[in-house]
Amino acid sequence: MGMESIQDLINGAHVPENYLIATESATLKPYQQTVLCTTGAVSDVALVLPTVGEAKGKFYSITLVTDGGKDVTVNDNGDDSRVAFTAVTLDTAEDYILLFCDGLRWWTIASEGD
Repeated sequence: MGMESIQDLINGAHVPENYLIATESATLKPYQQTVLCTTGAVSDVALVLPTVGEAKGKFYSITLVTDGGKDVTVNDNGDDSRVAFTAVTLDTAEDYILLFCDGLRWWTIASEGD
């Protein structure tokens, strides 16, 4: 990837395969490890993480780039074997969460959001 800005990616510049530009609710594919969200006035965005088995050993970065007045909620797939992941809400531009999956559960590495 070159020097494209985040806004260039959202506006349709080349998007690497491991990125997802999310404007609506979705279940992440295991390879969609970088998610850039932009919300509109229509509805909130709900993102569901891949299963812990599919995501084992991977980091996932989810950022609310532009806030159009709606929230982004990050949920797990409900298959954590030890400690259940608590949903996280991103409600302000530049809120983010960085997650790691060890194959058993999701670990929050860093976050700014509710």
